[in-house]
Amino acid sequence: MRKYMQPIDNMNKNSVITWYHWETIEIKKDDKLKHCVSCVPKETTFQTVLDALEQDMKTYPGHAFRAAWQQQKTDGNLYRQVISRICCRGDGFQ
Repeated sequence: MRKYMQPIDNMNKNSVITWYHWETIEIKKDDKLKHCVSCVPKETTFQTVLDALEQDMKTYPGHAFRAAWQQQKTDGNLYRQVISRICCRGDGFQ
């Protein structure tokens, strides 16, 4: 990936750019510390963006597989739940 991005990196060697990255952040709510995922703005060099992208791409195949598997399981279960509720109601569909 880096060799394809090298021309862009060379043109923007010292430039600072604004970009966004998904990160787990801590939020204090009701005197409890909670963790949530948020899209955090960043201002860094293009090289830092490439480093983050490269790191994210290492875990992306596993993430995509799990997301597809979970979506498939959820869609099937949700469909069966809705059909069973419609078919088993004594008063019919309203």
